[in-house]
Amino acid sequence: MQVGSWQKICDLGSGAFGVVSLWKNKVNDDCTAIKMCRFKTNNILTEKQKERWNNEVDIMKIINHSNIIKYKTIPEDLQEFLMKNNPTGLPLLPMEYCRKGNLRHVLLRPQNISGMEEDDVRCILEDISKGLQHLHNLKITHRDVKPDNIVLQHCDNRKNDTVYKIIDLGYAKELGDTVVSFVGTLHYLAPEIFETQKYNNSVDYWSMGILTFELICGVLPFLPTKTPFERFEKIKKKGPEDICIYLNYSGQITYSPEIKKENLISTCLKQNIEVWLRHVLTYDQNIRSQNFPDNTRTLDYLNSILKKTIVNVFSLCRLEFYSYEITECTQIGTLKDWISRDIKVPKTDLLLLISNEAFNVQDNDLLLNVLKDTTYIYVTAKHFLPEKITYNNPKLIREVMKSALKFNLEFLKPLKSQLIYFITIEKTTAYHFKTSFHLYLNFLYHIINKIKNLKTITISKVNQLVNKIDCYNKIKVQNIGDIDLRYNNEYRACLNHAQRLIASFERSVSNFAQFDNKIKCVSNRIKVLYSVTEKIKIIVESYNMEEEYKKVLMLIEKSNVTNATQVNQVISNTTKLISGIIRVKERVFRNKELKAFSSAIGVIMCHCFELKKWIQEYNIHNEELLQSFEQNKAAHFDILFKAAASKPKSDTESISDQSSLSGSLAQELFSLPTPYLIHQNQDLRYKFEEILSLGISGDANCLDQLS
Repeated sequence: MQVGSWQKICDLGSGAFGVVSLWKNKVNDDCTAIKMCRFKTNNILTEKQKERWNNEVDIMKIINHSNIIKYKTIPEDLQEFLMKNNPTGLPLLPMEYCRKGNLRHVLLRPQNISGMEEDDVRCILEDISKGLQHLHNLKITHRDVKPDNIVLQHCDNRKNDTVYKIIDLGYAKELGDTVVSFVGTLHYLAPEIFETQKYNNSVDYWSMGILTFELICGVLPFLPTKTPFERFEKIKKKGPEDICIYLNYSGQITYSPEIKKENLISTCLKQNIEVWLRHVLTYDQNIRSQNFPDNTRTLDYLNSILKKTIVNVFSLCRLEFYSYEITECTQIGTLKDWISRDIKVPKTDLLLLISNEAFNVQDNDLLLNVLKDTTYIYVTAKHFLPEKITYNNPKLIREVMKSALKFNLEFLKPLKSQLIYFITIEKTTAYHFKTSFHLYLNFLYHIINKIKNLKTITISKVNQLVNKIDCYNKIKVQNIGDIDLRYNNEYRACLNHAQRLIASFERSVSNFAQFDNKIKCVSNRIKVLYSVTEKIKIIVESYNMEEEYKKVLMLIEKSNVTNATQVNQVISNTTKLISGIIRVKERVFRNKELKAFSSAIGVIMCHCFELKKWIQEYNIHNEELLQSFEQNKAAHFDILFKAAASKPKSDTESISDQSSLSGSLAQELFSLPTPYLIHQNQDLRYKFEEILSLGISGDANCLDQLS
């Protein structure tokens, strides 16, 4: 069918009253979805239904929000053509065409039957809550929030390339409008609508709560297999904290205040969302319609949760995930405290790996400044392999491996859900293990280079000290001239202090030689490990669950069973897949070469940290020596200034003084108590330099180097 440049492509879908068709402009490829009444006569619709249809069109014309489907104008010739084929005379509703389908289709994908990934959940909740809040601000209640009424549009500036939009603003205000319109909708209806009571916009809160639970868990919260009347009877009995009702494995009805454990969102987000769900899934609409205790509106509270910054942590040595809520003031050291508490490893033994560009982080660094666009932090202790492999498998996965015979058609759907959860977690674990393994290796090479650079700096500092000492020793006592030093105990103490510093430096040089040998030893070990690293990388890369993941998805897609024989076949295939997943993991972590490599590289990593700590302390010690020499030099000059200012003695007396001083130094070497600290006196230094310029002799080159 074609009208001018517009061609009808297909019917996108139909509802109780309307059918939506896709029209495409052949000139510019513009697409428009046009909704028109499906009935061939005007007599079928009640006045109330006609009013609702007109109301929807009027609302759509005035609403302009990125998370609500947009009204579009169409050419007059197309408008006239379609109205000729519209006996009811009800207005057309042309809308933007969202190419990516609706949320229901997304939820039905095999990979989502256990719930959606956190990034997707966040995007959907953010978009739909903003759209709903906009409607509420306009005093409009949607009344039919559900996956079928949420469509996906392409968006370039989103991580998942998708923006979510609300559609269908024509939902009946009265339950009696038509029973057909509620088919597939009753799961999301608030109790007051079901009971035909008066209601307010808190009915949207209830529907949003049901949707949120389904997004996270892949299943509806309240006994989805029961009839609507049975379900609402149980909902009436739930406590104010309960957010789901389900049949346990014994067939008993169970009330729970928590989201089910098998989900793919972080613990931090889960706990925050549970608080919000307890409010919006409150049976009493008078309580549900109230703001939160801090007077925050319901949808604003949800958005405040979604704005929280959560950092995800993967433990390389435990193969476990953790999450923490952080602020702009959270420091690296604070995160280490939390991780140390949770994984039971001392804070000093923790190694945080963020990215190849963030190897030099310090405990007082702000976490947000370090993270940038990174969403995961990796943590480990000395060794990167777990001491033992633990499996926290879902209950049905454990049960089916023990006794497949006890499973029947009733348990098949939850089993498939837990199978998807199981393989998704294993696939994610494998990915993050490989990522953190490569970061661990890169960090080891980084710290080796860091030590080598520190060694270079240290050698430079040592050479400075050697030059200082060499120049100090070249200053001859006889160059002082006929200055009376016979009773100058201060000068004797100064020279003795210098000898103490020299002795300390000699010991320092000896220690550095031992340190250099350790660096060479570690470097040699690194070379040996490096020779087998490529082989180890191949072993690590074999920890890949992508193929197993595809097999599970294929099993889910083909497991539409109707009889016991088919159930048994699905169960058999399920156990084979689970066994295969476990074998892949066991094959990697029980590999003797990988375990030996992990042990060796862990020892080297410990040595590297010890060497780095030693050389840093060594440089601090040498810096203190250098400062002490500077102080000693200043004291030396000050004493010479005082001596030069005193009355000169005869040559015989000077020689006697020098001999006495030399003998006393030989006796007192290394016998002084704690090093004698002398502070610089700038005024005396300047005066001494003036006296030097008038004729006090000295080794000019050495003085230049000392200064």
